Amino acid sequence: MRLTEKQERRIARYLRDVNQFLAELSDKAREQALAALRQRIVTSLSGLPRQPVQDVDLEAVLAKYGDPARLAKQLVAQRQAPRRAGLPTQDVRWLGVCAGLARVLEVEPAVVRAFALILGITGPFALGLYLLGYFILYFAIPNPDAPRIQVGKLLQTVLVPVAITIFLFVFSVILIKGAMYAYLRFLAPGGSTLGEWTWLREDGASIFTWLLVVIIPLSILGGLPMANDWDATLKKVVQALVAIYAIVICLGIACLLVGIILNVVKGLALP
Repeated sequence: MRLTEKQERRIARYLRDVNQFLAELSDKAREQALAALRQRIVTSLSGLPRQPVQDVDLEAVLAKYGDPARLAKQLVAQRQAPRRAGLPTQDVRWLGVCAGLARVLEVEPAVVRAFALILGITGPFALGLYLLGYFILYFAIPNPDAPRIQVGKLLQTVLVPVAITIFLFVFSVILIKGAMYAYLRFLAPGGSTLGEWTWLREDGASIFTWLLVVIIPLSILGGLPMANDWDATLKKVVQALVAIYAIVICLGIACLLVGIILNVVKGLALP
């Protein structure tokens, strides 16, 4: 998501207005509070259905956050309240799960991240555990400063690639069954089989299942408020995987058709 220079200035002006009422906080606490607030505003804007963001949309989002003086009072109260472990707003790489667990376990974040990297060799299983940790920290130990989940964005990010993948799979199954029926019913020379030309027919369900196992957790991550633009990166990864799957489907169908043609020609050439 890209904001215009005018929109960036408007957000900066709103943050300055809030900052005027944060005198009770230390410089560091004030800086952290404003950084977290800006991240929440940007996350709210990125979840809007209309992109790029219009000036009127920005004003509507800022209006939801309310009067700067009242909002500053809430921020001060939150900062002065006893701190609980949960999703952090600082030292975040993806969603803050490793740093949040480190706060719960009272260890260094590097220790949790090292363990997560080792666990990463399990692939989708590790991503599933990461998401589970995120939702536990998000809902069980809420942090008002942490970026909010945009449900509409999350659903769209997950459902669109999954729906396209299911459509491609169903389309390939129907086409393959139709081609095989026509071949065996009308064209097969003496009941000749196609052998390895039907690899997609044999392995298509496994490929489809493993693709869903991979893209579903990646899509969920891409729909969450990840730091450092990782959400946008993972969306592109999912899109690339779906595109590769479409290419595999086309290759499999092409192989089947080539096998049918070769077997028909071979049958015609027999005396």
